Amino acid sequence: MGWLLLNALLLVLFFVVFVWFIIQKIRGASGGRGSESEDDSHIPLRLSETNKIRTALDLLMGQGGTGSFVIFEDPRSGKFVQFAGANNENLLLDLPTLPLSDDETTRAREFFKQFGIESPVLYEADNAKKGIVQKFISFQMDLDKDTERAARIVAAIFQQIYQFPPDSAIVARVNFETQADA
Repeated sequence: MGWLLLNALLLVLFFVVFVWFIIQKIRGASGGRGSESEDDSHIPLRLSETNKIRTALDLLMGQGGTGSFVIFEDPRSGKFVQFAGANNENLLLDLPTLPLSDDETTRAREFFKQFGIESPVLYEADNAKKGIVQKFISFQMDLDKDTERAARIVAAIFQQIYQFPPDSAIVARVNFETQADA
């Protein structure tokens, strides 16, 4: 039952990020760039600062309720990796394949193979507004509650899959759902 709930949570998270990704693409295509000060939930950091990455993940695991997530993103390119988790759940890494280029997808396959993950996972979700079932594909990894390992993996994803330099600036966008929100 817990695994089913975690997968449902991840599916919702993926859909939210998918919609957010499309909005970001539209904003970029129209020439508009939102100010980073518009979002109070972002934490600026560098890939080399895995202790700060871990702090954001620790906050998620310590204070978040079901439905909470954190997205680590390069605001200029929109490249990201996301995590779902809560104080009573495991930390689940999710890297959607939709925004990846062909080269990034190839690198992601090789990257995740080292963790025993041979291929991305397919999800299906009902879209009530459109009356259709949508399919989503992403690389996923259950990291139990190991935020230290997860922080190192965030840095590795940006460096090995997206090929960012180690001193690149990213932001952590945190969304906490409390038990009252759920």
